[in-house]
Amino acid sequence: MSELLERAQAIDWWHSGIDLGDGIITYGRSRPQDNLLPFLGLPDDLTDVTVLDVCTWDGYMAFECETRGARVTAVDSFAWDKSNSATITGWHTTGRDGFDLARMARKSRVKPVHCDVLDLDVKKLGTFDIVLFLGVLYHMRHPLLALEKVAPLVGDLLILETHLDMTDSDVPAMRFYPGDEVNDDPTNWWGPNIACVEAMLHDVGFAHVEALPINQSRVVMHARRGQP
Repeated sequence: MSELLERAQAIDWWHSGIDLGDGIITYGRSRPQDNLLPFLGLPDDLTDVTVLDVCTWDGYMAFECETRGARVTAVDSFAWDKSNSATITGWHTTGRDGFDLARMARKSRVKPVHCDVLDLDVKKLGTFDIVLFLGVLYHMRHPLLALEKVAPLVGDLLILETHLDMTDSDVPAMRFYPGDEVNDDPTNWWGPNIACVEAMLHDVGFAHVEALPINQSRVVMHARRGQP
């Protein structure tokens, strides 16, 4: 058994299946290559495009964008904290170990930044052509505030993906989850409908918002400051 395989197997919880090279692909609990990536509308060629992946976890989407030629910054803090990762996964205290191993194995130049969503600061990070905000909104206790923090970093396109609820309502609405009733996860706080997400994105300064539904309970939103 190779040293890389041993190190990968020693990490007992991977969020996503990541290709580490040498025929080693981690066993991920989610399959973004099937359930998310095909719906994002990411260009195949991202040469010299700057990308910010917010709440990257073990970096699947950051590394995917790098593979397509982008210059990528990956931000996280919650999932990279070992006590928080144990809360999310049940007991696995992997923290940032998966991201760091994948970055080393792939000889990646993705820039890691340890930062909470609510501490994002355009003066420190700058702006990015594309900002990814995937599977994050409904985990935020203060979702509109989170979007206020993310919006200034978007140079061209925000790609947001989120869980949905209240879909039988045509007016902006969002359901609050006080416990762990969604997937037994106490970090799931909100279930907005599409109208609510659109309204929040307009509120933080995006003039053009396009909804790309994945299914009844998930949607991808493309948001730009002006008409394309």
